[in-house]
Amino acid sequence: MSEELLSIPVRDNGEPLMNPARLCPHLVVIAIHDLSRKLQGLDENECYLREGAARRLCRAAELLPEGHRMKIWEAHRPTRVQRQLFADYLTKLRKEHPEWPEKKLESETSLFVARPNKVAPHLCGGTVDLTVVGPDGEDLDMGTEYLLFDDRTPTGSDLVSKAAKGNRKLLAEAMSRAGFVNYELEWWHWSYGDRYWAFKLRKPAAIYVPT
Repeated sequence: MSEELLSIPVRDNGEPLMNPARLCPHLVVIAIHDLSRKLQGLDENECYLREGAARRLCRAAELLPEGHRMKIWEAHRPTRVQRQLFADYLTKLRKEHPEWPEKKLESETSLFVARPNKVAPHLCGGTVDLTVVGPDGEDLDMGTEYLLFDDRTPTGSDLVSKAAKGNRKLLAEAMSRAGFVNYELEWWHWSYGDRYWAFKLRKPAAIYVPT
């Protein structure tokens, strides 16, 4: 997959990074994941996306049923932060599977945390990890917690409840209509403008490069 993505050209459109909450603070709840926020020095209600992605996220939030809002866990992620997250997950797998060779450990890590290279989606500013908050202010049941990786994590998993499937569908419909594409191994992960987005939608080029 990485080789296929690297073959996709990038024609960066020069859009700046911006905080999507400034576009629609009443629609988007920001709750950046703790480690990434600390590594980036962000405030609790601060995250960044490219302008086009931010506007599309606001559009997705507007498509939700009344009283529902988007809750962002992670958005743009600088290369140094990506390196740290990859290293942390690799260390976790080393402890859990001491019998695995290094090549397998790195391969398994890359299934859930992108290698800090030119195809890592969060580096481009068009990728967002998120869920939906209901009218009661609670996260909707999506079948797993954020960053819990098991057989229930893939978006189309049959191992989650009927309610969770319905909530994933609600999120998927809003995000897809706004122009995002889902990384199927993680129900929370959605992209716009990066190489993965271009690959899935057969675009001639990606429009965002790592920043």
